[in-house]
Order: sequence, then structure tokens, then C-alpha cells
Amino acid sequence: MQKLTINSSVKLASGYKMPLLGFGVYQNYTTKDSCLEALKAGYRHIDSAQVYKNEAHVGQAVHASGIERGEIFISYVDLFLIHDPFSGKQKRLDTYKALLEGQANGKIRTVGVSNYGVKHLEEIKEAGYPPPSVNQIELHPFCQQKDIVEYCRQNNIVIQAYCPIIRGQMDDEIFTRLAQKYNKEPAQILLRWSLQRGFVPLPKSATPSRILSNTKLYDFELSSEDIEALDSLDKGKDGAISWNPMSSTSDSQPLALDSTVKLSSGYDMPLLGFGVYQNNDAKPSCLEAFKAGYSHIDSAQMYRNEAQVGEAVRESGIPREKLFITTKCASSSHGYESTIKGIDSSLQKFKFDYIDLFLIHDPLSGTARRLETYKALLEGKANGKIRTVGVSNYSVKHLEEIRNAGYDMPSVNQIELHPFCQQKDIVEYCKKNDIVVQAYCPIIRGKMDNPVIQRVAQKYQRDPAQVLIRWSLQHGFVPLPKSATPARIHSNAQVYDFVLDADDMQALDGLDRGSDGAISWNPVNAD
Repeated sequence: MQKLTINSSVKLASGYKMPLLGFGVYQNYTTKDSCLEALKAGYRHIDSAQVYKNEAHVGQAVHASGIERGEIFISYVDLFLIHDPFSGKQKRLDTYKALLEGQANGKIRTVGVSNYGVKHLEEIKEAGYPPPSVNQIELHPFCQQKDIVEYCRQNNIVIQAYCPIIRGQMDDEIFTRLAQKYNKEPAQILLRWSLQRGFVPLPKSATPSRILSNTKLYDFELSSEDIEALDSLDKGKDGAISWNPMSSTSDSQPLALDSTVKLSSGYDMPLLGFGVYQNNDAKPSCLEAFKAGYSHIDSAQMYRNEAQVGEAVRESGIPREKLFITTKCASSSHGYESTIKGIDSSLQKFKFDYIDLFLIHDPLSGTARRLETYKALLEGKANGKIRTVGVSNYSVKHLEEIRNAGYDMPSVNQIELHPFCQQKDIVEYCKKNDIVVQAYCPIIRGKMDNPVIQRVAQKYQRDPAQVLIRWSLQHGFVPLPKSATPARIHSNAQVYDFVLDADDMQALDGLDRGSDGAISWNPVNAD
């Protein structure tokens, strides 16, 4: 067997060669610089994706590197993968057919898949199509996916391994022992295990020293006993640290940054929103949020930043119809006439033709004025100025008041919602009545030092804020985290590559303190 080097490659079924070590750029917001560093370190294989939103940056790095394009292998150009199998059988096969046609037309060199189980691979064979050249799956000692690996080997499908260094969760004593034995880092041990198992690992990093050290794999070889020790760590699907959709028996779409919920108004609302409460300079924050992938902004008349949000929308270059913008009218301006005027005022400040979601901000004006305000919003919807009408801080009593008045029920109720304040009676009522629940204060205004939250964050190697946002999403809420810090804006959107297990969800659920857990005004008990 030829000795492995950083220049080693594998011959694909398509006839092309793929380097045995790849550089991943998932969740990399300095992609151009990182790719340049990787190319300098000797990588010639970059793994990108449409959903990563950094293909342009990869291309810029390739051009800036001065390396001939033909010497670099790039996923989603040299290799085009179906990213996941969640679209359902027919759409999967339609997509695969389209990629094969792209290959026949010379636009794609190699066609592959990602996160495909044996069932999905067999469906390609049964449809009469040639098998994919590559299957990219989560693969490391804790999650070895042996049935998929065996099937791929029998069918000449090369396996790419994502999460090969387990997102830094390398404190197992076997990793430590082997690292000491070979005078290497645990990450290098894991990458070497992957290479010796015949996989194509795709480590990722934005740190130059780490990018370089992840290539130092060719001056040692793990013994058969040490390979066996690492193999013994397999936990099956329980060892997965990413979304790992092969373990699912469902064809339902997993959560992603572009996931939406269908409102009773007929419109789609993105599942993650960006809040701008108390943001006196909302324009740069919104622009950073758009850059991070948010398409849903939650503003209000009383925030006094509708104009800034509108400016950010126009400056972003994103088509207006691709964004979902909310505003609200507070009790100080409730009433039929004042609400009608307020709708026009908000439109003028935003400089929009319509507002996606207009909420009654609170129930503090009393029954008569609440209903007058709601009637005015419904008229604004009928006139095309508003697409969806909703409420905020409404209890069951206030929602029933709308029903008893004979009006259509609101599409949305925005309430304070986090593990300490779960408002279960309101949530249950909304679910039964097709009212989507938006969660404000989802990260408890930074009060995240609770030991349960800290333990779960440590388990998943995540920020506590990411755990709380993920908790909200898994409960079917639409969280509205807010921040003016670019790094935090981005990290709050990075919540789609892990899933809280049932035990951890239950532990977080156990933190509920009812109304005593509220950290905001939470006026749901207003008369």
C-alpha cells in the first residue's frame, strides 16, 4: 500500500481524482482568509455548499491564491452533492437527475450525495441511475455509521467524513492516551484514524495554527491495536454530534436558517427572527443580521427605529419580498382612528408598500380600545397595507375576547418565553387555535448562569444562548434574539447543526417558574 501524503488522492467513479484530505468551511465567516491559509498549508480540496453562503468567498480565495484552478478540488463545483435527503423520495430523485444532466453537460464533474442512508442510496439504484461517486456523512469514532460505510464500499462510493474531529469534543481518555503515545494532538489522531479507515476527512477551522496542524498527519501511523481501540468507541446514532439525518425515519424537513412556518394568513414567516428592541442604531445591526442569514426583523413603533430598519432593508440589496418585517402599536396609541393613522405612519417611516406582520403590542388599553385597534388592523390588512395581523402579550382571556367579538383570530401571539417563563396555558391555547407563538427574551437577557443551562451548553459545546434558542425552536416557537454585537448576531443564528435530546429538553422544561420567572414586563394579566 502506497504511503499516504498530503498529495494523496482517491480515484472517483466519475474518473476524477479527489484529494484525501479536505478543508471544511461550514459556519466560517472568514472564509476567504481561511481558505488562503488552507491552500498555503497544502490543502487542495475545499468543501463548500450553497447553504453555507460562502461560495463566492471560496472562489475569491482560489483566484487570490495564484494556484491553478485545475489543481484544486472544490465541492459544489468539481463535486456537486445533494446536501440531505429530507425533500422526499420524488424530489430527491428529480434533484439527482438534474445533477446527472449537469454532469453530462460539463457543468459538474462528479455527482454525489450527503447524509444518505442505505435506503436513500438503494432508491437511486432502483430508479436505474448510476450510484453517486461520493456520500458525505458524519463520521468519527463515536459515530461510525457502519451499515452505510459497508454499503458504500461495496458499491464503489467514496465516503467523506464531516465532523471528523467531533467539534473539539476530544477529552476521551483514549484520545488523550494515543495523543501522548504518538506525540500528536487529539485532532491529529482522529484525522489519522479517518484516513487509515479509507475515509476523506473534512476538518474545519478558522485558526491558522489549527489549519496547519490538521495537515500534519503523514509522519506517523496508528497501529492496528490503536485503530481497534478507537473503533470500540462507537455509540451508533447516539454518538452523533451533528444533525445526522440518516438516523431519522422521517422525510420531514429539518430545521434550517431558511425554515419558515405557514401562518393562518397564508404567508410564510421565518422561524428565527432578529429583535431590535432598545437598539438605537438598528441599521448596522440589521445589515449584520442580513449578512448572517436572518430574513425576519422584529421592530415596533415604540422602538423608534422603523426608519432605520427600512434603510437597512434597502441598503442590503435583498429584494423586499424576501424579507419579513414586523412592527407593533402600543397601548398609548390604541383606538380605531389612531391605529389607522399609525399604520400609515409606520409605512412612511419604513418606506414600504406593506408590512408583513402588524401586532397589537400589549393589552393594556382595555377591552373596548383593544377591539377597536384590532378592527383597524384587520382593515389595514383588507386594504393591502398589512399582510398578517397578530397580537403581543395576550393571555387566553384577551384572545377569547377577539373570538367572542366575531373577528378572525390573530395569526401570531408574541409573548415572553424561555425556560424560566413558559406561559404554558397561553402556548397550549395558541397551538389549539393555529396561532403561531413568537418568543421574546428567548435568551433571558443574558441571565444564563443557571447550572442546567451551563451543563447542557457544555455537553453540546455550544454557547448557552444557542442552547436556549434551540430549545425555543424545538418547542415550535419563533424566537426573536437581539444583539448589537456582530459576533453574537452570527452565533445566535448557528443553531441548526445540533439537536437537544429529550432528556435535555426535559431538564430545561423543568426550570419553569411561571409568572415569577418573567424578566420583562410580561403584561399578560392585564384587565
